[in-house]
Amino acid sequence: MLKKAGVLVFLLLSYEAATSQRAALERYDLRREKGEIVFGEDGRRRIKEAEERLKERTLTVVRDTMRIEGADAHDYMSLAPYWFDNGEGIWERHDGERNPETERWEDKRAMNNMVREVSLLALAERLHTQEGDERNAQRSADRMSEMLRVWFVDERTRMNPNMQYAQFIPGKGREGKVRGAGLIESRCLMDVVESVEMVKADGRADEALLSELRLWFRGLTEWMLDSPQGQKERQARNNHGTWYDAQVLMYAHFCGMREWTGQIQQELKARLRDQIDEEGVQKYEMERTKSLSYCCFNILAYEYCKDALEKEGVDVTQWEEWRRVERAKERIRPYAENSGMDWTAQQIVPFEKREWQIISR
Repeated sequence: MLKKAGVLVFLLLSYEAATSQRAALERYDLRREKGEIVFGEDGRRRIKEAEERLKERTLTVVRDTMRIEGADAHDYMSLAPYWFDNGEGIWERHDGERNPETERWEDKRAMNNMVREVSLLALAERLHTQEGDERNAQRSADRMSEMLRVWFVDERTRMNPNMQYAQFIPGKGREGKVRGAGLIESRCLMDVVESVEMVKADGRADEALLSELRLWFRGLTEWMLDSPQGQKERQARNNHGTWYDAQVLMYAHFCGMREWTGQIQQELKARLRDQIDEEGVQKYEMERTKSLSYCCFNILAYEYCKDALEKEGVDVTQWEEWRRVERAKERIRPYAENSGMDWTAQQIVPFEKREWQIISR
């Protein structure tokens, strides 16, 4: 049973396939050198201005007035973006065509806004630290901690650590059907992990909060590994499977579930051999109606896998299988750098160059 709700004002993602830290690195003109963040002059100005414009607000899943029967107010809920009611109560898939009804579901906007603001505050904390401004660095860290406490810890406002009701499909005949695709919407939480790790490295982490966050991410990781939805997504052969691997690797490292790293590594190698052929063709993404966009999106997921494994001391660039990722990049490069011109596969919406720039920096 669904209830209707109004639409909240929200900040539009600069690139829907990108998550917040990488989008921020692009937006604020940052550079990474030997694992360190180096801020350009324009980046310094933009970060400070954006931080000053941040509103004092509470972002939480419990304010969404849309509901799914059986769900709790603390559960994350969203509507499947490419599914539409055919007028007879049966929902049908139209790949690449976004259903405007998805905008009525507030949890996705709230989570994306939370992650973007947490990412910005972590970058601001690092910038102030590099400038020797201890007062403002601590202020940024404290604001970030408060946002995280509301979303993940406070019993009145926290999100339950699952994605059971993400990308829900209503309509006749959908009862009891397991859908794993919604797990892709939690990918932005990897940037929460990286933001917390950045602030911790600067010595400004709230250790009590850090312990609570590790417990929350352990719960989410266990749900991803054990639930029917998680198992289905783990078996997905396109970018959904890659994003599943990236998330499990990142969260398992963060919350100390290292026993899963080796197993997911092997699955990732097998996924590479299945997804990308020797010529760099991403066959499952090429089947999509936004094929060039999804080729970039899948490569972005592999970059997150690479970052997560680097935390474990694993250099994926030494894998034979990783050469397929590099070939995949080179295969799409001339089209992506030219805004999709001369791309002969389906791309039903205009390709934007930043979809490529975010993986080619």
